[in-house]
Amino acid sequence: MPLLPPGEVVTDSHFAARDRLGRLLVFVTRLAGAHAGSRIKGLGVDEYTALCIDGDGNGRVYTGNDGKAWLVIPGASDEGIATQARNAPAKPPLEPGQVIDFPDFYVTGIGSGSRLSLPAFTVEQPAFRSRAEVVQGRLVLHPLD
Repeated sequence: MPLLPPGEVVTDSHFAARDRLGRLLVFVTRLAGAHAGSRIKGLGVDEYTALCIDGDGNGRVYTGNDGKAWLVIPGASDEGIATQARNAPAKPPLEPGQVIDFPDFYVTGIGSGSRLSLPAFTVEQPAFRSRAEVVQGRLVLHPLD
């Protein structure tokens, strides 16, 4: 069994240093819109940081600079990451140059004290939790902790 479900996870690196959350949200939005009913998620990893997943699907972050991994799930709320990932609403495909409006992402920070469990994508002891939205092309974060 692959550790990351094929076709369901978009990854990005050098995440916080290059301010790539907005870019990952666009990737996830485009793929979710192109594949109705999909369970697309995003996973970003900071510079000098590794997300290591063992054979049982348990993930830990190792970092030399307090880096994090960032789990992004569209259409999510406090009802739970795994439930919302299965029920994320389909979005129409984006057109080139189109301004994005996407109201609801759940962003979870996975730090060195956190644990990621696959395939459910649940996080124990998250470093942070936020709800993100894109309004008229602008990223807005709402901390949940």
